[in-house]
Amino acid sequence: METAQASPRRGKLVARIIFLAILVLGAIFGVKQWLYARHHETTDNAQVEGHSAP
Repeated sequence: METAQASPRRGKLVARIIFLAILVLGAIFGVKQWLYARHHETTDNAQVEGHSAP
């Protein structure tokens, strides 16, 4: 049987677990994006100056 004191402690524990899960998922996503960006180059203005002949 839960007492009145156990409920707030349980809520804090659940909030900490959720916070840590979000933090871990964010770190995994960030590292994955960083590793991808290290080897792939992007640009918004991909124009080439030069002459082309068919």
